[in-house]
Amino acid sequence: MKKILILILILEMLGLGLIAFNKKDETIQSFKPYYLLAYYYSIKDRITNSTEANSIRTDSNAKSVPILLYHGILNKSDGSNVSLKMFNEQMKALKKEGYQTITLSDYIGFIQKQKTLPDKSFLLTFDDGRKDSYYPVDPILKSLNFNAVMFVITGDVGTNRFYLNNSELKKMIATDRWEIDSHGQAGHDLVKINAKGDKGHFLSNKLWLEDENRLETEKEYKDRITKDFLESRNSLKTNLGIDPLSFSFAFPYGDYGQDSINYPKAMAQIFETVKDIYPISFFQTNSGESASNYPNPQAFMAKRITINPNWDENDLVKVLAQTREKELPYLINQTFSPDQGWVAVWGGNDYENGLMTVEANYRSTGSLVFLNGTNSWQDYEFKSNVIWRKGSNFLVLVRYKDDMNYVAFNISDNTVRIEEKVNNVNKVLKEVKQNFNFPKENLDVMIRIKNNTLECLVENQSIATAETISHSFSSGGIGFKTWDQILYNSELVVKMISITPIK
Repeated sequence: MKKILILILILEMLGLGLIAFNKKDETIQSFKPYYLLAYYYSIKDRITNSTEANSIRTDSNAKSVPILLYHGILNKSDGSNVSLKMFNEQMKALKKEGYQTITLSDYIGFIQKQKTLPDKSFLLTFDDGRKDSYYPVDPILKSLNFNAVMFVITGDVGTNRFYLNNSELKKMIATDRWEIDSHGQAGHDLVKINAKGDKGHFLSNKLWLEDENRLETEKEYKDRITKDFLESRNSLKTNLGIDPLSFSFAFPYGDYGQDSINYPKAMAQIFETVKDIYPISFFQTNSGESASNYPNPQAFMAKRITINPNWDENDLVKVLAQTREKELPYLINQTFSPDQGWVAVWGGNDYENGLMTVEANYRSTGSLVFLNGTNSWQDYEFKSNVIWRKGSNFLVLVRYKDDMNYVAFNISDNTVRIEEKVNNVNKVLKEVKQNFNFPKENLDVMIRIKNNTLECLVENQSIATAETISHSFSSGGIGFKTWDQILYNSELVVKMISITPIK
């Protein structure tokens, strides 16, 4: 087998050598010696069947779809980009676990509730249009029967040997393994945003007009970002013949206005503009958001998981396992662990003797954790048993979407509240004031939520009921939050949770 492997590798290398006689071939002009490893890995994996799935795929359908984001694939990781060896191991591991890539049209059909997808479907994406995210990747995709999406900075296409040119992009499309979409025209550039010369992201900030010693007006800002969105789309249509109705857009730096420095209205303006040009846009998630995407015809934003260059193949499989939708009923009884998918949005959480501690750190007044893979839960009864060690109050969260959207049962010594937070605006739905003598060492808290009706119980005693107002809370997951006025002075220990569906 070793001899066969060596022979095939030699033949592949001879084939590349013949291409070298064609001076104009982009493969040779862009060649880096480590690219040969991709061919070696793909041949070796085919011969040894090391990418054969461990188990037979089931007939179950995907409830959510994760999207992976890579940039360059390097010979050795530089702390930001993944090494070729690790990328190969990660893709092999996903294949073995039964994961399969999908296309953009598959994804859009799934989100629009027009198409079902097999369980363990995922979308593989790359940003920038770099040569080192195509040449070392394509042989691996071919051997695994995977496909991917490349979001290109159209203003940089073919400008130097770092970026792919239009001829190369056309070859990628011809393989049927690659789709090409927009990462902006000049939108990836940093621009001057004040008189001091400070730089900011192109899309989310007003530009400083040096000659006129002022910032752009709102109209000038809108015209500039609209022009960039359109120029990028039109460039792909003109140079690659891509149907503009199928286009999608990936926000440079994952910034859709939330990181604006000098223009608070940037997010609203960007959303209003981009939706008219691209049917769907992609951004990178942070720790406060669920990492998977669920069917929702109103959704035009897609969340991507940025691959940490320190993850090995087991780490990636574990991350995707945590994002998979959890089935009801769901029980954890003194067996808490980080592998279950608990995410600390702010503050922190820790595990010891099967218990989970949710606590403020030295920089925060509180903490918030949620359980990944619970986004589609609808009507359920959420029981928990906790030790309330420190802090003025703690909250039990249901219908959790992200740290700006959830429903909560807020408990303190003399007041309980039912609250909902929508787009970071908090509203009290019900408040009960009295002196409660809760057993803080062994406290049972329960929330029943069905449709828009919420009932909260402590120690099996009904404390408050309310009706949610926002229609955005038809489903959502669970979590806990602690708070106190003093830094590093809130702590909640969770011993048990039990979630059962309400029929």
